[in-house]
Amino acid sequence: MGRVTITVTVSHGGSGLMDEIDGSLDDEGFERYVIHGPRACGPCRANEEPANVPCAECRGNLIDPDHDGDVDSRSGNMCQCRVGIRRKGERS
Repeated sequence: MGRVTITVTVSHGGSGLMDEIDGSLDDEGFERYVIHGPRACGPCRANEEPANVPCAECRGNLIDPDHDGDVDSRSGNMCQCRVGIRRKGERS
């Protein structure tokens, strides 16, 4: 099966639209899921909720050179996670 990438940006009324999309996907036997970025931080790795992508708790996928858990927040949210669509029951 070929891979399809769908990129959607919603600026207003997002939750209602996403509910409709999720309902349509559900009717057809599909679901949205989180694809974690290659250097996902702890909060991103723990996030399994597609509606929370980019992860609001993301620490920026930055490597912590001091290994003290304190990541420079001046870089902003650089979450590299994304949302995919798969047939229900499939594991990716």
